[in-house]
Amino acid sequence: MVFPLAACLEVGPETESIGFLSPSETTKALSKSPLAKVPLYNGRVVVAGPKGYCADGGAISRGAQGSVVLIAGCDVLSGKAGASVAPAVMTVSVSPRRLTAEQPTASDLATSLTPGKVLASEDGDGISLVRLSSGGDAVLSGGEPRYWRAAMLINGHIVSLAAYTPKGSGTSGKALIVALAENLREFSPTKDFTPASETIPTATAE
Repeated sequence: MVFPLAACLEVGPETESIGFLSPSETTKALSKSPLAKVPLYNGRVVVAGPKGYCADGGAISRGAQGSVVLIAGCDVLSGKAGASVAPAVMTVSVSPRRLTAEQPTASDLATSLTPGKVLASEDGDGISLVRLSSGGDAVLSGGEPRYWRAAMLINGHIVSLAAYTPKGSGTSGKALIVALAENLREFSPTKDFTPASETIPTATAE
């Protein structure tokens, strides 16, 4: 089973301030290109943030090993005042499609991560979640060390999610990541694949 969760791309140092800025502040890390939806792999996976959150059109990575989308507040990305949402940053990492891919379990996800860092894990309806004890502040300056990650299967693609929130904000990363997963399921069309008539494709960027 293709399960590149531990090695999925994260937010880099150049985007440390995304999600923690007010709409009036500026940073070269923001593309000013908020997108409501991002179709990947010919539309088999459609990324759409929770209400009030948009994808950063200038921070979409597509490659042979997978695609990554960065999500933050729409008002922050546009630099314009709008519906205010809790400051947070989310990432969505999508692997190339494999016919043999299976829904990862929370145990799978926890095993793929650094031992001793998992505070909690659970299997939900089509989504597996884990809460990590540290690492969130290494991804985002001023972030809460504890953060949530999740995994799900959409149309043969393993999808890895992560949510980072400011330290002491009280923002629920779990609620955000569940809302993000629900949008992925809602906007990604259900595809009917017949394994007998298809071959496992070579990984390519789309």
